[in-house]
Amino acid sequence: MGGRWLFFRTEAEVTAVHECWARTSGRAVVGMIRSLIRCHRALILVWAISVPTALIWAAVVVRPEVRPLNLFPRDHNQNRGKEVSSMFIDVAEAVPEAPKFEQAVCREHAFEDSVSQGCILFWCDTSVGQNPLTVPAADGSCQCFRQTLIQGRCSGSPEAHILQRFAWSRHVTEQDLGDISTVVLQAAGGSNLTTNVQPIAPLVLQDWELGHASVQSLTEVKMEVAKVDSGSQLCGWMDLCFCGKAVCKPPAPWMPGPRLVFRANPSQGNSRRLAAEPVVKVADRVSVQVIFGLTVDGSRPLLGDVEPEGAWEFSVKHQPQEPWAQRSMFAFCADTARSELRVVEAECWMTSFRDYAKTMNEPFPVLPHRFHALVSDFSIKRQIGQTSAAEFLWFANGKLKASFVNFQVDVSKTASATEALAYSKAWDSHLAQYNAQASRFARGAWHSSSLWVVAEAQRELLATTVLTLGLTILTAFVGVIIFTQSLSLSFFVVLATSGVISGLAFFMVIVMRWYVGPLEVSSLIVFIGYAATYSLRIAHRYSSPDAISNQPQEAKPLKKEAVRRRRVVFALRSIGGATAGSAITTAGCACFLMAAKLTFFGQMGGAVLIVTLLSVVTALGPLPAVLLWLGPVRPRTTCSLHSCGIRL
Repeated sequence: MGGRWLFFRTEAEVTAVHECWARTSGRAVVGMIRSLIRCHRALILVWAISVPTALIWAAVVVRPEVRPLNLFPRDHNQNRGKEVSSMFIDVAEAVPEAPKFEQAVCREHAFEDSVSQGCILFWCDTSVGQNPLTVPAADGSCQCFRQTLIQGRCSGSPEAHILQRFAWSRHVTEQDLGDISTVVLQAAGGSNLTTNVQPIAPLVLQDWELGHASVQSLTEVKMEVAKVDSGSQLCGWMDLCFCGKAVCKPPAPWMPGPRLVFRANPSQGNSRRLAAEPVVKVADRVSVQVIFGLTVDGSRPLLGDVEPEGAWEFSVKHQPQEPWAQRSMFAFCADTARSELRVVEAECWMTSFRDYAKTMNEPFPVLPHRFHALVSDFSIKRQIGQTSAAEFLWFANGKLKASFVNFQVDVSKTASATEALAYSKAWDSHLAQYNAQASRFARGAWHSSSLWVVAEAQRELLATTVLTLGLTILTAFVGVIIFTQSLSLSFFVVLATSGVISGLAFFMVIVMRWYVGPLEVSSLIVFIGYAATYSLRIAHRYSSPDAISNQPQEAKPLKKEAVRRRRVVFALRSIGGATAGSAITTAGCACFLMAAKLTFFGQMGGAVLIVTLLSVVTALGPLPAVLLWLGPVRPRTTCSLHSCGIRL
């Protein structure tokens, strides 16, 4: 024995320590039992109020989030670095392709189509020709310069062509052109007009004398006005407008033009102003894609994953070469941009393809026998915004089979699941209306967004959690029946376990303010079995025949209260100390996990510690209190397995 006991020299000392510990723990158990007997009704009342309150509070405040498992604390560079990076636009967005080693910079007043499509940067000097006519424009107001197209060459043409460029803090959208469209229509003497808005390369405005420079977005707007008088000599004009503080004066023959103002179209009456400034930062905006010509198989096998090749196929009904299909897709882009869907920027390949076809002297819609060859050249030569047109198109055997358009919307990536699903339904309605009215060659369009995936995952996460918790608790109920052979004891154990899980949910959601993701849901489900362990031990000892047979014989039968008291006292004395010791051991191990640097282990350690403390307190407090009040007197004969006709 001398080698085993470092602090004691004789076996008598070891025995004395054991006896002292037994007396101390025994007195503690007796004191706990006496307090429990005196205050068991008050304890039941406190437990009955606190458990539903904790559960309801957690359910109201819960913040579901579907995200990859984050192993690092918030101040770690893996997290803090991402927060800093999110303040900047993506590199691929800023520089979609590697720039050439050397390339000419374009002038802002060069309106040739080749310049608009091929230029990567425009530049102008704000120090040239400063005069009272070039005062800085107010917000939403633009100082313009105009050059009239040569008259006489378009005599008899039914259309006037207006080409405008706007330098502003952001790209101009079609919704911004309400009043401007009206002014153009009146100036050209037209009955109606068609508008095409195309973002082009940015403009650097530099004061060459002082060195001051600023960068603004440059947008090109093409308008075709149907003239009332086809004999009019007016061909059209070009406008170069500066909508910020810096203004560049172009050389002759450019002349000072009118001041144009961005406002909502008066014909919209009391409808919502579509030209309102976006409230979501560019980096936080959601993209919504609308897909044409693809059919997705939404079924899933019971086992295994879906092969990517079998998850989709080209729709045989989609025929983009048909003129009515082109008309429908072109109208869809215009209608969506003007809709109530909060579209900030549209990347619509059909709109750019229409302009490309006209530069190639092709009619739009393009005739079927010319369509595939022309759209193939278009995909190689043109860009849509800062992205190659080929990225929006799917070809097979040299023919266009499917495509998609992309919309940047004024909705945050961090929108709640409720808001995101409601916004998704708005797109459902919009697409349903389009598919009902579109040509049969362009129907079947559907929308997709990463926001829908996250929102639906969060909704399913909560629904699956509730269902799984219910099934797990039901399974625990059946398991407890097998051990205790009593329905009432099983009910009390499951009730105690539910209280522990409610406390764990309160700790996660309210105290620690954790987002509820897969890790937190797994903790709630996995710990149900552990939460039931201590209560099951107490209930099992309560139902033991030894609880009564080991007591002195009585002259007359005991009352129900006395029987319940004896069973509770027997259960706590026989296993209460072991239960507390087991909880102390587990809690001690959990404390080391909580000190870990990786958040996964810290969260797991916190969950283990709380569920251990709640489980042991419930097993030694509220559960015995309930058994003192409502516990079965003869648990193994109250619908036992044998008496209920259950055969194992």
